[in-house]
Amino acid sequence: MFLKVKYISLVNLIADREVVRELVADTMTVKQIRTELELLLYDKVYRENMLRGYDAVAERLGSVGAPENAAEIMINC
Repeated sequence: MFLKVKYISLVNLIADREVVRELVADTMTVKQIRTELELLLYDKVYRENMLRGYDAVAERLGSVGAPENAAEIMINC
């Protein structure tokens, strides 16, 4: 049995959007990894968007019961 999901990253699944670039299979090349790292290091807007995404995920999970909240979100994906 296979599940169809939009993302494979837990962060992206919880956010229901791409917070972090998912480099898998054909997209996981040295060039793509380098490009992503350069964006994170040198592109302030790109990096800040990612950090805002992490903040949104943290807010959605809450400070109390975060593991349970994450599990509930995964069950309902």
